[in-house]
Amino acid sequence: MAHGDIFHVLFEAGELSAKEIAGRTRRSKSTVSELVDRLVKLGYVCKKPDPADARGVKVSLTEKGVAFEAVFGKISEDLSARILSAVEPGELEIAEKVMRKLTSNF
Repeated sequence: MAHGDIFHVLFEAGELSAKEIAGRTRRSKSTVSELVDRLVKLGYVCKKPDPADARGVKVSLTEKGVAFEAVFGKISEDLSARILSAVEPGELEIAEKVMRKLTSNF
């Protein structure tokens, strides 16, 4: 799941700094660094120096990472369908309404 958040933001943005990924995924920069390092080892992302920040790095998808987007989408669709299968349509509408109220307090 944690790696999924990183994939998601990189699919949307293409290239981000570790700090930007941390902000968008609501994770600490050190956690993001560990997760990104794992994805680098697996060949899904690459890191390069950030021209705007001498100490920072930019993270982007490799060809393998870009190719994973279709698989990622299918996994997300299947997971959503599985989760929502136990909920009636009316219940889902109520849950969405409650979630909107809760998140408006943030």
